[in-house]
Amino acid sequence: MKQDFFKQNLHSVFEVLWEGQKEEISATQHKVYGYTPNYLRVALMTDKKNVLENKITRVQTMDMKDSYLLAESI
Repeated sequence: MKQDFFKQNLHSVFEVLWEGQKEEISATQHKVYGYTPNYLRVALMTDKKNVLENKITRVQTMDMKDSYLLAESI
């Protein structure tokens, strides 16, 4: 059911409110997590210098993972 909802929203554009949760990817990049207005969990790979916590940015969902959609900034 969740995966169907993800599929319906794949390649869509959303404004995402980013939380403080981060996952280190490399020395210069991390993955940040946030939520769309319809409560889809979204992840974005970004430069560690780019602080997104408690900010809203516009993204396009590009790929589907088990518990979130991977997005790119637009």
